[in-house]
Amino acid sequence: MLYELNKKEKMKHILIYYMIPFTAGFLLLQFIVYYPFAANGKSFIWNFDGIHQHYPALVYYGRLLQNLLAGKEISLVDFNLGMGFDTLTTLNYYAIGDPLALLSVFGKEGNTEGLYQFLIIFRLYLSGISYLLYCIYRKQSSYPSVLGAFIYIFCGYVFYAGTRHPYFTNPLIYLPLLFLGIELILQKKKPYLFILMTFISAVSNFYFLYMMTIIIFIYAVHRFFYTYDKNSPNPVWILFFKTAFRTGLFYLLGIIMSAVILFPVVAAYFNNGRFDAGYDVNLLYYTLGYYVTFAYSFIAPTITPGFWTLCTFAAIVPAAVLVAFRNSKYRRMRVVFLIGTVSLLIPFIGYLMNGFSYVSNRWEFGYSFIIAFLFTSVYEDLFRLKKTDKLLLAAGTVLYGVLVFFNPSIYFLYAFLMLSLTIACILIFNRYTRNIFLQRTVIFALVFINLGLNGYLTYSERFGNYVGEFIDSGKVDKTIENSAVSMIDNISDNSFYRVEVYGDKQYNEGMLLGFRDVSGYFSIMDKRLSEYMAGLELVSQRASYRFDNMDYRTGLSTLAGVKYLVTNAKEMVPYGYQLIKEESTENKTYYLYENQFSLPLGYGYQSYVSREVYETLNPLQKQEIMLRAAVLEEPADSIYMLEKDAYEAGNASAAGFKSEKLPVTIRYGKGITRKGDYIKVSKAGTQITVYFQGMENSETYLRLENFNINNTKYYAMNLRVKGENDIIKTVYARSDRNNAYFGKEDYIINLGYQSASMKSCKIIFTKPGTFHLSDIQVYTMPMAEYEEQIKARDKTVLENIQVSNNRITGVYNSSENSLLCLSIPYSKGWKAYVNGEKTELIPANVMYMALPVTAGEHEIDLYYETPFLKVGIVVSAAGGCLFLCFVLYYRIKKTNKGKYS
Repeated sequence: MLYELNKKEKMKHILIYYMIPFTAGFLLLQFIVYYPFAANGKSFIWNFDGIHQHYPALVYYGRLLQNLLAGKEISLVDFNLGMGFDTLTTLNYYAIGDPLALLSVFGKEGNTEGLYQFLIIFRLYLSGISYLLYCIYRKQSSYPSVLGAFIYIFCGYVFYAGTRHPYFTNPLIYLPLLFLGIELILQKKKPYLFILMTFISAVSNFYFLYMMTIIIFIYAVHRFFYTYDKNSPNPVWILFFKTAFRTGLFYLLGIIMSAVILFPVVAAYFNNGRFDAGYDVNLLYYTLGYYVTFAYSFIAPTITPGFWTLCTFAAIVPAAVLVAFRNSKYRRMRVVFLIGTVSLLIPFIGYLMNGFSYVSNRWEFGYSFIIAFLFTSVYEDLFRLKKTDKLLLAAGTVLYGVLVFFNPSIYFLYAFLMLSLTIACILIFNRYTRNIFLQRTVIFALVFINLGLNGYLTYSERFGNYVGEFIDSGKVDKTIENSAVSMIDNISDNSFYRVEVYGDKQYNEGMLLGFRDVSGYFSIMDKRLSEYMAGLELVSQRASYRFDNMDYRTGLSTLAGVKYLVTNAKEMVPYGYQLIKEESTENKTYYLYENQFSLPLGYGYQSYVSREVYETLNPLQKQEIMLRAAVLEEPADSIYMLEKDAYEAGNASAAGFKSEKLPVTIRYGKGITRKGDYIKVSKAGTQITVYFQGMENSETYLRLENFNINNTKYYAMNLRVKGENDIIKTVYARSDRNNAYFGKEDYIINLGYQSASMKSCKIIFTKPGTFHLSDIQVYTMPMAEYEEQIKARDKTVLENIQVSNNRITGVYNSSENSLLCLSIPYSKGWKAYVNGEKTELIPANVMYMALPVTAGEHEIDLYYETPFLKVGIVVSAAGGCLFLCFVLYYRIKKTNKGKYS
């Protein structure tokens, strides 16, 4: 009917029968689903990645856009991002490139939280509209299309990911439009939509572009063999390769147009510390529990078998699947459903779809589309069932009930109830089909209530309580600001400095509050940072893409440019820090300390050791050596190389290392037994006490060697270490089955600096189990020579430092040839000029960068440009011109066709 109408009537029909019903239903359904947030006074900002990544990124991006509109220069590198990360490649994953995130330009103090919530809901709405547009093109009736749209967007994937990671909903918008673009190409119509959606997908997020590329490739191949012209004189394989070539060119054009963002991001991705995480899992099959839970969770809320497999579809879906398998006209849908379902049952597919990083079925937005469109396609035949079909539906319902009987749960019982009601209604309407209006009203009500309750049960504090993981509404900014970082306002210092934070710690708060931190939590971070921290066995490195601080190790913090410490724990203050401000609130007292031996952004070395020698040292010797000499990966002719033999294998006497391993006595508390390299813990809270004789005026370190939980049932476990000063540090252990695992199993925990000698510490187990632990060691680091070592670095430093957008200038004066080390993460984006002459920057101290400089006074200029940005701009401009040529070509073609006709 729709395709018999003229254009104006067609648009009116679409509006009345598709868009208005969907919009009205969406507004009501989203209110039911998300009601627990309003009822509990919760925001949509998840109390982890939401407050640490997504919200700060949206605020930051809004300010960046506002500055751009104000005519200000954009910072391509920002020292408020981690330790000085690239703005584009770091934040593309969260905001930059996402068209909807452009609305952050309207963000102001007090309304960004509301904007954040609006964007989550708006993304869902656009996903439904996108699905409807696809259904309209595929000539699907309005009623099942609208219901299918609800099934598509109100599913387990959205309930879990839509609020946790807002941009994870973007693929639900893009995928149907990409499919629609392919349909137009297969029908030899204009390829604009496909090109533009490829471009938008590529600039929005490379991670999901990769997944969608695989999905649309499978879709295009599948659809070709059902749509190609069977009357063509050409063989099918020629038609296939012609179509594939055309489609590939259009896809490539979309990618070329996105190069300005895509090229830099892809380059950063392949240099990412998370890329090779050491994750270990069976890629052939999951555990039996996974498959059993998958069957339950297909229609039950809050239940997941793991690995981001999130179903929770409407209870009417199993009936639709049965129809697809019992009716031969749906064999195409049957094949697609089988491909999607089997893919969720094989770990390798999750590994492939996640970029060969770890097993994750985050591509399930594609499976949700399969389920929704299968339902839309077969809906009418749900009420034309044969006797055998009815018996199978009834038997399937009983079978699910038997499964629930053996594993009773409120969520399974609810799912069984909804399944029973739905199947009963389908069977009744198969017998009495005259009143179509009544049939549709009842089915709509059932599906609507089912989806609403699925969401409600997931979020409600009385059931799944997912809402409990979110920040209280109106308190997001206060959660970040009302902490130790509030002391930063008391700093009056125009020099370049970094701040270390202890207590009330958030991640990425520097980008939100505008200070230079020594922490970072971003999905894309340079692997050199990860190597640096893993090599030093920093306990504050929680993952390859996440670090809290420098664990307040005096030497490391000073080398990182830390000048101030804000904390609520006086006991954790490192050596050489002086209290300059103290403020008390109702609950806590906060302190601001200044490092009396801080180093500026750049400091000089007159000697170096090779990276090869550095890697032979233990973590504390590595820390010591960087206070004396630079660590270089290539020989430097201009400065002296320390003798290899003196430092190889940590020869303490030859090298003059002051850190010392102390004899220890270990007492295992009640409930702990040790056998070889394994410790068996019978209950949570049990302790190991380590006794030793520390040194005065020293930092004390506890080292856990080869501590892992790989043989336990746990994916993660936190171990606590308590020193005599009552400071508790946490060891974040992850098993090799955990996707955050990156091979780290040795941990050095800084127990703090004390003028008196420390004599004991405790290791507290938070969970029972059998854990691998090869050795427990204690080291002391005397601070007697620390001042002298820092003064040696401070003797030749970068002075008159000016930091502006993408540029750093300063003056460096040395009486001899030296190496100017800069506490800036090494990146090929930095270019250096010494007295106007371009000079190569080299990696130094693993994660930093350095300049070889001859004796004398020198003007130093550093410029930053995002790697591959210029190339990307040129390629994108060429792609834009090519796209305009395509548009012109099709217009001329249309004009000529009109003339000849």
